[in-house]
Amino acid sequence: MLKLIFLMLLLLALIRRSSLQNNLNFQHFALIMNADLLG
Repeated sequence: MLKLIFLMLLLLALIRRSSLQNNLNFQHFALIMNADLLG
């Protein structure tokens, strides 16, 4: 589970350097990941 959190932080760091569209895509991905971790 820690690996998933680390990957999410890494993706977030990469996407902060990218475009707004990619940031929105990451937010959608993060919601899916959070639902998967919680459920």
